[in-house]
Amino acid sequence: AAAAAAAAGAPKKEMSKAEKLFLKEKAAKEKVEKEAAKAAEKAAKEEEKLLKAQEKESKKADKEAKSAGPKKNVSSYFHFQGARRAALKEAHPELGVAELARLMGEEWKAMSDEDKAPYERSAAEDKERYRAECLAAGIEVKEPKRKKEAAGGADGVAEPKPKKAKEAKEAASEVAAAKPAVFFYKKSQRSAIAEA
Repeated sequence: AAAAAAAAGAPKKEMSKAEKLFLKEKAAKEKVEKEAAKAAEKAAKEEEKLLKAQEKESKKADKEAKSAGPKKNVSSYFHFQGARRAALKEAHPELGVAELARLMGEEWKAMSDEDKAPYERSAAEDKERYRAECLAAGIEVKEPKRKKEAAGGADGVAEPKPKKAKEAKEAASEVAAAKPAVFFYKKSQRSAIAEA
């Protein structure tokens, strides 16, 4: 009863020495636990900071290693853009980047294969330069995946690809065929549960 009175905030004068000692020990114990929790939290924050710093250093090292590697080759269209951008910008200073890109794209489409040939040669040279630099650096060059050529029929015309909707409908019909068996099983289980 005395401990309850102490916990309820009774004045200290009315508490016995044992109760005062108990409360003092309890307060000291809580203080130690609180300080230990703060120390653990501080250590966790320090560890988190250290991990973030290590991750940042790792990313920085990866970025530097990547930037130190050979510069990737560019396509013939990008060689064309590099050659034409300054002239178009001078001729049309009011146009923004998107409009200039649209004009260059239209020019590129309108060009004949003969007009594109110098840019294609410079793209091929750039590709060889990239391969040579990669081999010198010990980097494996990955070839881009080629699109499969359409398999032509007897008349040389490619057969149409199956439609995705048609494939989905066929898959749905397979699932629909399995439904009656599932429903039968559920129905038999319901009757077995109802009997029990």
